[in-house]
Amino acid sequence: MRWYTAVIERDTETGLLNNFMPGFYRAHSQGENMEEWQANHVEVIALILEDGEPHLDAEFVGTQTKQFAVRHILDRGVSGDIARAISNEFG
Repeated sequence: MRWYTAVIERDTETGLLNNFMPGFYRAHSQGENMEEWQANHVEVIALILEDGEPHLDAEFVGTQTKQFAVRHILDRGVSGDIARAISNEFG
């Protein structure tokens, strides 16, 4: 038995839980809550594993939580389009 990592995010527009799995380019699933997501995710993984042990094209290493000030990024000379997008999104 091998361990695989699923990174789960909540889409801010739809509220749905979505995931990606490093190395599994096809292993995406979604759900309105964790129970629905889990059921859908198990189904996707079962379908992928029907073809045998997958060849992973990446390996999960870890995550980092970062804090940054948008103004500091803008002050560092980010291009105009990117700076406007960041400013519009984060203020």
